[in-house]
Amino acid sequence: MREIEELIKDNIHGASYVTERALRILEGVEEERRREYARRLKEAHPLMPSLHFALRLLERMSSEEILELFRKAHEETVERTSEIIETSDTIITISSSKTVKDALLISRPREVIIAESRPMREGERFARELRREGLEVLLIVDGAIGIAVEKCTKALVGGDALTPDYLINKIGTYPLALVCRERGLPFYASLSSFKHTEKKIKIEDVLNDVRSPGEISSNVPALNLYFDATPRELVKVISDASVAQLAERVLGKDEVAGSNPARGSSFFL
Repeated sequence: MREIEELIKDNIHGASYVTERALRILEGVEEERRREYARRLKEAHPLMPSLHFALRLLERMSSEEILELFRKAHEETVERTSEIIETSDTIITISSSKTVKDALLISRPREVIIAESRPMREGERFARELRREGLEVLLIVDGAIGIAVEKCTKALVGGDALTPDYLINKIGTYPLALVCRERGLPFYASLSSFKHTEKKIKIEDVLNDVRSPGEISSNVPALNLYFDATPRELVKVISDASVAQLAERVLGKDEVAGSNPARGSSFFL
């Protein structure tokens, strides 16, 4: 299936897009093929708990039912995120996040500074999207975050996964968090509860997720990492409260008692 192959190779979009797209493509696919496609998607995107969760739920719910639950979680997260942003703020971010975008469009801060997010430069695409919506934006190279934070009031990023120890997000997030700590700048991460997992992710898991070196250089050895791991103590997390209710609805109260995703569920393995 061409659409699945494209999604497996997708190295630009974040967890929210990949998850929604997978659900729409796999709806109605014969069970054996669906399980095989789900296995390949999870192998291709090992650091996206929301995708793994959604594919497991697809065994018991329709795509539309799952997407409706995800939509409600997204809306609650966006609302909570927009409440911490003032119109006088200058926000710095990196990469691209639908949750961050929707919150910014509600709160409309004075300016948004966006790191370009190499090698695929999702930040540049994000800057164009926000500018089309009438926001003041400034695109910077990733290496300029140390200087750029001097004119910022808050940092706000999305996330692909939140573990007990780390925020997993686009490479460059950890350096941004360190700079914010050094400068005393609040560093927020906004991501729905479907991206939370109690599964332990080691630094080695992130370092092993290596992509094509040709995206960086064609003639010298290159290490192309898409993600990094930011220690939780550097992050103020903004999220919804939907996972527990979802698990109870799908699994039943008895099973939830031992496998609530909010406390550690096999959904994320």
